[in-house]
Amino acid sequence: MMRVFWRCRRERERGANLVEFALVLPLLLLMLVGIADLGRAFTTYIAITNAAREGARYGAKRPWFRDPITQAVIDEAANSGVTLTDDEIVIAINGVEVTAAEFDGDGGDPLTITVNHDFSLILGGLLGLSGGTIPLRTSTSMMIFGLPKPG
Repeated sequence: MMRVFWRCRRERERGANLVEFALVLPLLLLMLVGIADLGRAFTTYIAITNAAREGARYGAKRPWFRDPITQAVIDEAANSGVTLTDDEIVIAINGVEVTAAEFDGDGGDPLTITVNHDFSLILGGLLGLSGGTIPLRTSTSMMIFGLPKPG
């Protein structure tokens, strides 16, 4: 008689454990995906920071044409698996944005490369959040060396 009582009780507890696990599992998965998203966002931020630094380094040596500087930023980000577009890159000399394809940078002027990138979240897509992105922004400044313009 006692043995039957303990067997029934164990079976009921086993069912309760399963119900508790079913209730906690979605929260655990949500936390896991959130941590993965934050890790991916941090890795992307490091990649665009390195890309901005590489663009500033290139522009400090050759501050005459916008396209090669922009391409240096895009290539460095692509090496880390991040896709950037021209619209996400801002080049400025002395705090004034450069919009022309060809420009003059004098030696000693600060060249600033700013990258604005919208990072898409996995969690935003899963939960159906509008936007589902984190805006990442980084900038790097370097002094122009003062080499003469070719040609």
